[in-house]
Amino acid sequence: MGLTYNGDDGTTKILVETLNKLEKYIDAVNKKTNEANDRLDKLEKNQVLVDTLTKREQEVLERLKKGTPTKDIAQELGVSGARVSTIKRQLKNKGLIV
Repeated sequence: MGLTYNGDDGTTKILVETLNKLEKYIDAVNKKTNEANDRLDKLEKNQVLVDTLTKREQEVLERLKKGTPTKDIAQELGVSGARVSTIKRQLKNKGLIV
């Protein structure tokens, strides 16, 4: 929007400048709010996905979040490395890991 000033009154000039700064601040706050809402939406969608995972997928995902290597995950869960790799692929297809 941006107000303009076309006079000699110093008080009015200061008021217009202050209102313009306030408008920029409000725009910045709105932008940050929108970004935060987008992140929240993404987190909520991911939580819905996590809630639909099998117990084994959840176990693998938890270990992946900790940085546990595939070989160690397989050993901890008593499954083959190939099975862990398959589960990782499933998690990737669901958009939960990269």
